[in-house]
Amino acid sequence: AKTLVLNRPMAFKLTENLGKLVLNGAFSRKGNDMKLVERRDTMRFMMAFSSECAVYVGGPDDQGEPAIMIHGIKDLPGAEEISPGSNIYRGGIDAAVDGVLEGKYSALEFRFFVGCHKYEESALDVAVHLGKYQPIACARSVALKQCISLPKPLWHEVLELCGGSMTDLSTLELMKRGDVQIEVVDESEYDEDDDEEEEIIDELGELDNFDDEDDDVYL
Repeated sequence: AKTLVLNRPMAFKLTENLGKLVLNGAFSRKGNDMKLVERRDTMRFMMAFSSECAVYVGGPDDQGEPAIMIHGIKDLPGAEEISPGSNIYRGGIDAAVDGVLEGKYSALEFRFFVGCHKYEESALDVAVHLGKYQPIACARSVALKQCISLPKPLWHEVLELCGGSMTDLSTLELMKRGDVQIEVVDESEYDEDDDEEEEIIDELGELDNFDDEDDDVYL
């Protein structure tokens, strides 16, 4: 099995080296060793995506391989649906480049993932059984959402959409963060005769969650 982390942005613009990594992988030929076709493809890719390109860290495995491109364009030549009925597709990079250069598509209609999580045999099933991951049926619009200046982190948005205990978990995790403000309402402090609502803002010290896999959303 193979999964991708959806909410770990790496870059939203391409340098030349990052562009080569995304398109050809870390072990592509460089300089004079590149074939004419590879140079042409790299130049076209940079023309299409250099100023605007959503690149994510998909996971720790296969990071030297060309990036996986995910999108929602059904009729993109070379693309294949990742799961029947999902309307989420991977592949079709050549057609994507052509479409962006022609103005048919926006560069941000595509998401590029460097690396992935790979699981041998039933390892993913075991991780789910142990409670490390929570499988959910996720809307296509949420799975394809770019993590750019979101009012609320994607992980928390997904949990709140799930409802129930997942929403409670999101609230508890938000209370640990210093970069997100939430309202904590203490009903016992309200006067029944007073129509004015009080707001208590919980401002805790900053907590660096970037390296914490607990707030990863996987596809």
